[in-house]
Amino acid sequence: NLCLLPLFLAIKKIADSKNIAFTLYVDDITISGDALSVQGSMLEIIRTIQKYGYAVSHRKIVKMPSNRPQMVTGNIVNKK
Repeated sequence: NLCLLPLFLAIKKIADSKNIAFTLYVDDITISGDALSVQGSMLEIIRTIQKYGYAVSHRKIVKMPSNRPQMVTGNIVNKK
């Protein structure tokens, strides 16, 4: 986590500026909030991750509607 701290702080800065939530578990990143704000932030967040030299697995990018169970790292994170 300490090695990734500069990356995490950069992503948090983006999230804060867009009024969206940024959470993580080890190297799993979750961005949540208003759908338009999240969608509008994804490219900037992906580019930031790549700028720090890390790859983004596009097959793992999943949009989860709020009216269905949302599973992150094997745990349901909403009340559906």
